[in-house]
Amino acid sequence: MIKFSNRQNDFNSYSFTNKNYSAGLFAEEKVASYLKKLDWNILNQRYRCPFGEIDLIAQRADYILFVEVKKRKTLRKALFALTNRQKQRLINSANCYLETYNMNNINNVQFDYIILDSQNRIEHLENITAY
Repeated sequence: MIKFSNRQNDFNSYSFTNKNYSAGLFAEEKVASYLKKLDWNILNQRYRCPFGEIDLIAQRADYILFVEVKKRKTLRKALFALTNRQKQRLINSANCYLETYNMNNINNVQFDYIILDSQNRIEHLENITAY
């Protein structure tokens, strides 16, 4: 989220937040390209609902994929960046998406966590709700 402030000293915090936002968008675009190469069709990016946000939603055949994307300096740091609370928000948001788009008959739903490091290397963890 981009934050604005009336105080002069907060300019640097705005720049930092804007930089993080841009890095997040870049990471999501890289992951979207990666998923397309794996024959996933991107349905939605940055889907928002009252329960939270889903970075990417994709479909391949009769599977719907909900993806959380993180970018950190190292893959190790990114591995520990996803909390149980974020997982639950992802699940709740996915249910909201399926309901909103009348996709309640979809049985094959998967939640993945895809992370990038500072050199844009991708690590794809599938089915994160099993962890």
